[in-house]
Amino acid sequence: MVTLDADHEPEVVSSAGNAPDRPAATLALLQGIAVRELVKLNFPAAADAEDTWQVGTTRGQGWIDRRSGATLAWRDASSAQRINDWAMLLHTGEGAWLWALALGLAGLSIPLFWVTGLRLWWQARRLRPRIRANSTLAQADTLIFVASENGSTWGFAQTLHTALVRAGHRVHTNALEHFAAGAVARQIFVLAATYGDGQAPAHAAPALERIAGTPAGAARVSVLGFGDRQFRAFCAYAEALADALDSQGWPTLLPLARIHQQSTQEFARWGEQLAQALGEPVVLDHRLPVPRTTTLQLVSRQDYPGAASRRQSCALPGPRQAGSIGWPGARCRASSRATCWACCRRAMRHHACIRSPRAGATASSRSACAGAPTACAPTTCTHCGRARRSRPSCGPTRRSRSSPRVGRSC
Repeated sequence: MVTLDADHEPEVVSSAGNAPDRPAATLALLQGIAVRELVKLNFPAAADAEDTWQVGTTRGQGWIDRRSGATLAWRDASSAQRINDWAMLLHTGEGAWLWALALGLAGLSIPLFWVTGLRLWWQARRLRPRIRANSTLAQADTLIFVASENGSTWGFAQTLHTALVRAGHRVHTNALEHFAAGAVARQIFVLAATYGDGQAPAHAAPALERIAGTPAGAARVSVLGFGDRQFRAFCAYAEALADALDSQGWPTLLPLARIHQQSTQEFARWGEQLAQALGEPVVLDHRLPVPRTTTLQLVSRQDYPGAASRRQSCALPGPRQAGSIGWPGARCRASSRATCWACCRRAMRHHACIRSPRAGATASSRSACAGAPTACAPTTCTHCGRARRSRPSCGPTRRSRSSPRVGRSC
């Protein structure tokens, strides 16, 4: 047997003679190879008397004489071959049915991604409003460019577009990735929402490069950002747009303004500043779209007899837990007789509310008492007959020799 290097191909032939070919079951090299290690097995060609058996395994390749059954040459698998085998396994799953099943499921997800992506694109397109009286870029004296991730900023752009058209302007509104300045444009408005951690909406990703490649004109520019103050990068993309326009030398109509959580009030105040800058009336009365609702039909209903006349608990907390302040162990219950707050407190033995602040009532316990529901405070008290106060009080108490502890409520 000849041991080969990894870079050499063997030049071996089967022995000459008229002896018949050895059966595969009698070949010693094949008998010592496990089936899980076998990669390929080439039979000798019947028309070529010098052709040999060729076997490939995970450990290497061997060549066998077709007549004598002797191993003519063997070549160990190289590192490159092992890497190739692993790559073939990972990509095809050949020889590993569980991994092949996972690859098959992953392959089925590709059409799913295509369908869901098309659906998301169609939903985003539907969210984009149809803007009427949208002049061409060459004819418009006012340009509005919008960057929106979920389509909500387009609604504000439509309101601004309508207000400027009513003021007598020829307005062109388009997406921010189509940023350009016409020859007759006098003012440009950029309405940009911030996505994620200060990133641009998906469709407006190339907008900054387009702005950097557009020479500054005479039109005055104003940037209005939309975002949420709970994020650190509040309107960060709008700030990047304002800096890019300023670095290009565009004149400013209004400084950068920011709208928090689609506030219509802030948008209206910005419209007042815009009207002062333009010297003409501009009213921005934006109405947020009402989401679609679904009508539900009552299928069944079960009323419990006598439930209204039963004793019902008012929404005061229950037994005091360890570490809590103010609430006693008893629960207040509004019976069929109307009770005033003081009598209800006395029945509850609500010590945290009826004792004097000097006696140690804390601010948290007094606020808890003041925030209690008015279920125990009807118009007239059936215990003492006096009219209750409009709001229960948790001030200091007075005590008499013949009456129990009473607060200021009655």
